[in-house]
Amino acid sequence: MPRIAIVFLTFLAGVASRRNKVLLVSMDGFRWDYVSSVPTPNLDRLAGIGTRADYINNTFCTKTFPSHFSVATGLYEESHGIIGNVMYDPVFNETFNPKTMDSKWWNGGEPIWITAVKQGLKSATYFWPGSEAEIRGLRPTLYKKYANVDIRVQIDNVTDWLKGDIDLAVMYSPQPDKAGHTYGPSAPELKEKVQEVDLAVGFLLDKLEEKNLSSKVNLVLTSDHGMTEIDFQKKRIEISSLVNLSDIIRKSDKGPLMHITPVEGKLESVYQALSKSDKMTVYKKEEIPEFWHYKNNRRVMPILCVADEGWSVVWDKDDLINKTDRGNHGYDNRLSSMKPIFYAAGPDIRKNYTTPPFLSVDIYSLLCSLLDIDQASNNGSYERVRNFVVKQGKTAGLIMADWGSLLCLVAVCMADLVSYASTKKYAGQVLLVSMDGFRWDYINKTQTPNFDRMARLGTHALYMNNTFITKTFPNHYTLVTGLYEESHGIIGNHMYDPVLNKTFSRGNNDPVWWDGGEPLWVTARKYNQTSATFYWPGSEAKIRGYRPNKWLPYNESVPFRPRVDRVMGWLANDSINFVTLYFHEPDKTGHNFGPDSPQIIEKVKEMDGILGYILDSMQKYSLTDKVNLIVLSDHGMTTIDLQHRLIDISQIVDMKEDVLFTMDGGPIMHINPKRSPENVIQKMRNASVPHLTVYLKEEIPVEWHYGKNRRVMPIFATADEGWAIVTNASIAMTLSDKGDHGYNNALLSMKPIFYAMGPNIRRNYQVSVFKNVDIYPLVCELLQLPPAANNGSLRRVQSFIVSNDSVNSSTELSTLSVWVLLLFSIISSTIMSNLRSL
Repeated sequence: MPRIAIVFLTFLAGVASRRNKVLLVSMDGFRWDYVSSVPTPNLDRLAGIGTRADYINNTFCTKTFPSHFSVATGLYEESHGIIGNVMYDPVFNETFNPKTMDSKWWNGGEPIWITAVKQGLKSATYFWPGSEAEIRGLRPTLYKKYANVDIRVQIDNVTDWLKGDIDLAVMYSPQPDKAGHTYGPSAPELKEKVQEVDLAVGFLLDKLEEKNLSSKVNLVLTSDHGMTEIDFQKKRIEISSLVNLSDIIRKSDKGPLMHITPVEGKLESVYQALSKSDKMTVYKKEEIPEFWHYKNNRRVMPILCVADEGWSVVWDKDDLINKTDRGNHGYDNRLSSMKPIFYAAGPDIRKNYTTPPFLSVDIYSLLCSLLDIDQASNNGSYERVRNFVVKQGKTAGLIMADWGSLLCLVAVCMADLVSYASTKKYAGQVLLVSMDGFRWDYINKTQTPNFDRMARLGTHALYMNNTFITKTFPNHYTLVTGLYEESHGIIGNHMYDPVLNKTFSRGNNDPVWWDGGEPLWVTARKYNQTSATFYWPGSEAKIRGYRPNKWLPYNESVPFRPRVDRVMGWLANDSINFVTLYFHEPDKTGHNFGPDSPQIIEKVKEMDGILGYILDSMQKYSLTDKVNLIVLSDHGMTTIDLQHRLIDISQIVDMKEDVLFTMDGGPIMHINPKRSPENVIQKMRNASVPHLTVYLKEEIPVEWHYGKNRRVMPIFATADEGWAIVTNASIAMTLSDKGDHGYNNALLSMKPIFYAMGPNIRRNYQVSVFKNVDIYPLVCELLQLPPAANNGSLRRVQSFIVSNDSVNSSTELSTLSVWVLLLFSIISSTIMSNLRSL
């Protein structure tokens, strides 16, 4: 709305901004579960008046400088360049340490205090990695050089700054990190320090109230990483014992990880020698996992050694041998021991709310939103944090100094609002279709003219990234809730709940199983829109007190074309806003015959014909320009061999002595042990069974977003692709299935399809691969529904959403114009009345 800007400039002297201020606080090394080890009444108080997360997902590596600079910039380490507390730059031919403040090391990212200054705000930093450096030619308005200062002195100074003209204050405390290093994360001394930090939080909250800042300052309190137990004497990996040190020309860092540059020509031999250690993982630079967002920076050396949790990589027998620290961090960010805390409270923060875990890089976007400033380029997503922000729009409110300014601003805003309302609209109906088990590359196996037609008329992706595990119920519920399995609780097609002491299987519609997520048909009902489901996992349950307006009990025997006919009637005759339509093919055929069979090719052709029938029916009912159609699947399919590729658990453990019961089977299995999980899993690992990986619940990889749910059993087993985990091989060998799914969602064979078309979908466009959790915010956007808390991101799908050029008719515009004139007259009359009374 460009004319608003003109009014602001014209009447600047009479306009004052009600922008709220922001205080960002870091308590270094505050592990997420410390609050469970001792009473923390002040952090509890903070959670009560604001929002908390159980933990947030920080960046790799989990060290102080990289993690803090990621929080401040919203960038991963490979983007901002602070890849460690110590590092070497081959271009500078220099080494960085925590006291280095030369700008050239820090210019890879724009921290929040610089973003604020660039846009006319005043920022102040009371310690924070990088805050003493001049970055991109700028510094904070005020900053303190690092020193030993009592935290209460810090709080007094920071709150005074905010009482004055500072808009953004940033404060860092080195505790409880110091105590964690010295004594370890489970020590009594650490617990005392956590209670001291909690008292400091109470002091901060009291000071904000005392200085009348509670209603004016948004407080964001977090940490950079967690802490784990170490033993430098007993748990050490000495590089000198593995490789000839003369083959290495440079190293950097130590402890949880070490960077190594071998002599030219020695890369492979050094790599092979280091890889012999069973207590660390060794990567060539190009092999470092993409999800760490770490390797694409020149400061990362050709070899990276990452120690197992609690172990330390050292140079030789003398390195760190006399150091007495009992705790450390810097390990794999997927470990629960490395997770940090998050709390927020203030006038723009939702109260008494727990948000799902998000990424530490999202905090920069959050801060920019709270400050009403534009973001620099970053890797974060505001969509992951918007659920607990309650402020409305950029520069949320205005206080006008005179009636004339108010009149002009309201008139221009209303005029622009009319213009905006005529262009920023969506069609208001969405049809979500799932073809179960439609693997992304099936369309390459045969002719699919209708999928090709839909791609031309709309948007498609090469594939979507679905959730682990790649089974029907978990992924379908993720699609409609935007939540990972550990959040919505549907962790399998079959599962056991230890609190309910009940078992779930397909067909169970008791709401107690489904209430962990809010599906789209419920979101629609909550905001007075209509919804209907022609089958979908969960759609027969009453969830959070709601059902769809129309729904049908599952009946696989209903032919596909009558399903389409019924749905078209809902859309055309009943004007239902949100409709789901589910087909159990080609999944059933894939199971029976395998993904490479002639039968699957015929079934894919049949499903392409069904898509053609949907497209033709939409034209027949004049819905093509009124309904946004999304066609997708939940997972793919891979070939299995139940005669030759079986892993029989009963041959590894004693099913009577070791196991209470198991759940599920095939690609994965949950095991509830009779003895301690550690003893049973060690027995399984000692058996060294090929093609089987077993995890304690707490070891399940964090990126699967799966392990933190009570329905996940203490031991979780996964099979390599094509292999099946069973409890009785003789029975399994009698089954005839040739295909299955449920394997690691990173496998290409598990990837699903995505197609979309309609009045608000970009035409003839291929979107980059995104996540299936993003479907929920996508549909909410198309229906203009406020989304419930979810793990998705609208940003990843925004590129193919288009608004109608003109949804409102000229009659609607005329009506709005009359209302604008009426409002203008009322305000004018009010002004004149007030003037006459003076």
